Amino acid sequence: MFLAVAFTGFGAISCSSDDDKGSSSIIGKWEITKTGFLLNGNEILEDYEHQEGCSKDFTEFTNDGKMYDYSYFNYGNGCEEDVYESNYSLSGNTLNIIGEEEDVQATILTLNSSTLKVRVTFEDEDEGEMKTVAVFKRK
Repeated sequence: MFLAVAFTGFGAISCSSDDDKGSSSIIGKWEITKTGFLLNGNEILEDYEHQEGCSKDFTEFTNDGKMYDYSYFNYGNGCEEDVYESNYSLSGNTLNIIGEEEDVQATILTLNSSTLKVRVTFEDEDEGEMKTVAVFKRK
């Protein structure tokens, strides 16, 4: 899935004026709703397509610095669940995802009681610098 993250046990996070008066903690379950990229400074977002007939993909952040990425697939014999576990840490609005195969640094653009929006910048061998965006809603 888009994120492979785990945090270092921050129970609540605030990100400037994007916060609601409610909970702005990253801890909890987040259903992915949109994905896309930045092109010439403009966000191009599309609805995330969940596997038809299966549970919706989501990411869970726990109090103990773990992140679980749940994806669902249907290969013709019913739905199957794939879970990817990572660790995460947070510094300001930077989410550091420590994965088994690679580490990812994401920028939190929005974090409030209902929405988590992140951007990941990476180098593509053919395209150069790429910026992807994902939007989640709290489950």
